Amino acid sequence: MFVCAFKVFWESHQRCKAHFVSLQRWWDYGKVQIRQLCQEYTHGVTRDRAQLVKELETTVVELQRLAVSTGERGCLQSLKVQKSALASLLGTSAQGALVRSRHMDLTQMDVPSQFFFSLEVKNGQKRIIQSLRSDSGRLITDSAEVSDEDNKKLEAPVTLADLGSAVGSLKPGRAPGIDGLLADFYKAFWDVLGPDLLEVFTDSLESGRLPLSCRRAVLTLLPKKGDLQLLKNWRPVSLLCMDYKILSKVLASRLRGVMASVIHVDQTYCVPSRLIGDNITLIRDVSDVSGSLGINLGLISIDQEKAFDRVEHQYLWQTMTAFGFSPGFIAHIRTLYCDVMSVLKVNGGLSAPFSVGRGIRQGCSLSGMLYSLSIEPLLHRLRADLQGVLLPGARPFKVSAYADDLIVFVNSQRDVEVLADTVQVFGQVSSSRVNWSKSSATLLGEGLRGLSLPGGLQFGDLLCLLLCLLLCLLLCLLLCLLLCLLL
Repeated sequence: MFVCAFKVFWESHQRCKAHFVSLQRWWDYGKVQIRQLCQEYTHGVTRDRAQLVKELETTVVELQRLAVSTGERGCLQSLKVQKSALASLLGTSAQGALVRSRHMDLTQMDVPSQFFFSLEVKNGQKRIIQSLRSDSGRLITDSAEVSDEDNKKLEAPVTLADLGSAVGSLKPGRAPGIDGLLADFYKAFWDVLGPDLLEVFTDSLESGRLPLSCRRAVLTLLPKKGDLQLLKNWRPVSLLCMDYKILSKVLASRLRGVMASVIHVDQTYCVPSRLIGDNITLIRDVSDVSGSLGINLGLISIDQEKAFDRVEHQYLWQTMTAFGFSPGFIAHIRTLYCDVMSVLKVNGGLSAPFSVGRGIRQGCSLSGMLYSLSIEPLLHRLRADLQGVLLPGARPFKVSAYADDLIVFVNSQRDVEVLADTVQVFGQVSSSRVNWSKSSATLLGEGLRGLSLPGGLQFGDLLCLLLCLLLCLLLCLLLCLLLCLLL
């Protein structure tokens, strides 16, 4: 019944395109009407279901009384059928409550297994090319630019097949954006909505501006560690509309294919076949070998304050240009961030919309990869200027990064000064800021005991650093779980 009603409504709405000043406004108005139609239908269904439950409960009570007094087999059979129908209706209501509460029962909670068992997957990093020699004999050791062939794939027109694949990958039961439309709705009516959504996105990418509903996000706060009365200990996550997520998934699937070619192996965040466990293993092994060979080693763990939220958009576009991304693909990404606004959700209430001039939307499929691109210039400069720690038969170890959690290998005061100067210059360029209160340092070998560290840091022991890294790993896994349940 609802399917027929929706198709009739949408066919009528399609005939009204010429009455709107733009496809974006036509699409936004259609979504408002869809939400109203769903609410009206749901209200009627809920009312009818409640009446049916009441009637079934009355019938079950009456049949139970007859079965006890007469013991007839027919009464017992009818009682069984009515109880089954009642249980089915109550089960449907309970499932709805589960979705609304974002709770998943144990049979559905396969996400933790995916995270923990993936730590044991062989990631094949031995097959990664560490360096190449050019025709002129120059040794190329750092990240390459995006090739022309890759750029053609990145900036290719979005197709209906691309959108359909993205819709198929949407997780059910995730929190909707400000329009209230769920992933299941798009899956159920994709054959009806797909061509129109493709037309809207094609026009939006050409004009550089998304529909208003796609540009607005509901900003919800997730607790971090520490005193929750301090605003800095809450992590903002953007609840985005599903149509926005569909487009971002298409672009993310394209960007994912070139990440390994532009992001150095030292960075493991949001790069295929790289895991945070690689960072911990590297630090453990370098520390063990350095200790056995009597090599002095200092490890400085640097934490970026509000890392995702401080990324300047203009800096990000310039960085992508430096990596060789084509103007066409950069324009696609810029469209997702053009005139974006957020409404803050606090204790169930929504604030007035406010403009967002910087930051990467956590909740968008592209966010992790865009952040890895934004911090790569800092890592590139550190690799070029630091001496690092040199072990026999290996390349110098200088940095190890997972998103904004950065470990720097030092063995001299010069390295410490290079680190401090580089971080300061990078902050001026990108608006990033080091959170020295959450940073730490550890020392292996007494030869570096006299080093003067930046930000008031003092050397601790290796165990504390490894515990901090493990805590970061657990917090990242917990955040991913929360995001999976929420988004």
